[in-house]
Amino acid sequence: MTSLVARQIGIPCRLQPADLDVQSGELVALVGPNGGGKTSLLRVLARIENASGVVAIDGEDLDLAPLSRRRRLLSFLPASRDVIWPIAARDVIALGLDGPNPARVDELIGLLELGSLADR
Repeated sequence: MTSLVARQIGIPCRLQPADLDVQSGELVALVGPNGGGKTSLLRVLARIENASGVVAIDGEDLDLAPLSRRRRLLSFLPASRDVIWPIAARDVIALGLDGPNPARVDELIGLLELGSLADR
């Protein structure tokens, strides 16, 4: 069973400290106006921003987890349409692996039914 527990997460002058608990199987939707803090919250949970608070997945503090372990615990892909550098979906998937593993990338593409999009 996977759980995410966040305590007093925030960004000074941008996102007031908040708590969040999400258990395995729960579906959470972030709804609000532009500038309401939805993306900031996701960035704090992914520990992308230098933010306050603690985020733990299955009791494991993300700030203390080595990078290779963090990749297994969570990932973050922004919804922005701005493409700074051209990269195929296949290569984005490969970025989340610990090292080169084309067979695993192909396996994940099949699992996620991304065959028609893999090279876009």
